Amino acid sequence: MDLISILLISIALSMDAFSIGIADGFSIKNIKKMQSIWFGIFFAGFHVLMPVLGYISGSQFEYLIREIAPFLAFTILSIIGFKMIYDSLKSDNEKERNRDKFSLKETAIIAFGCSLDAFAIGITFAITRTHILIPLISIGVAVFLFSQIGIYIGKKVGPLFEGELAIVAGLVLIALGVKVLLMV
Repeated sequence: MDLISILLISIALSMDAFSIGIADGFSIKNIKKMQSIWFGIFFAGFHVLMPVLGYISGSQFEYLIREIAPFLAFTILSIIGFKMIYDSLKSDNEKERNRDKFSLKETAIIAFGCSLDAFAIGITFAITRTHILIPLISIGVAVFLFSQIGIYIGKKVGPLFEGELAIVAGLVLIALGVKVLLMV
C-alpha cells in the first residue's frame, strides 16, 4: 500500500476521535491538559492496537468480524450518546456535580468503540501484505493530533453554547454509531 493511501486511511480513522474530542472539549468543564493528553493516548492507543489485532487475525475471521463489529460499535456509541443527552437534561444541581468529570473508563469505552473500524483496516493490511509499522505510526500520530485539535476547538466553542452542546455531543456519538451500522 502506498504512502498516500496510508495517510488517507490515518486521517479517515482520526475523524471520529476529532468529533468526540470536540464533544468532550465542550461538555467537560475545565478539562485539564493531562486529561486531554490521556484522551489522545486512549484513542491513539486503541487505534494502533486494533489494526495489529486485525493484522494478526488476517483473513481467517474476516467474515465474522465484519458482521459483528458494526453492531458492537453502534451499541457502545449509542449508549454513551444517550447517557450524555440524559445527563444534559438533569436539573442544575445534578449537573453541577458532574460538570468537571473526566472519566478514564468512559474515555476507554468510547475509544474502543470508535477503533473497531481500525480492526478491519488491520485485516486489509494483512490481505494486501502491507508492512504494518509505518501505517501504525501514521494512524497513532494522526488520531492523537486530531483528538487534541478537537478538544481545543470544543473548549473554545463550548462556553458559547453551554448545555445545548452536550445534547449535540450525544447526538454526534449516536450518529457515529448509526454511520458505522449503515456502512455494513
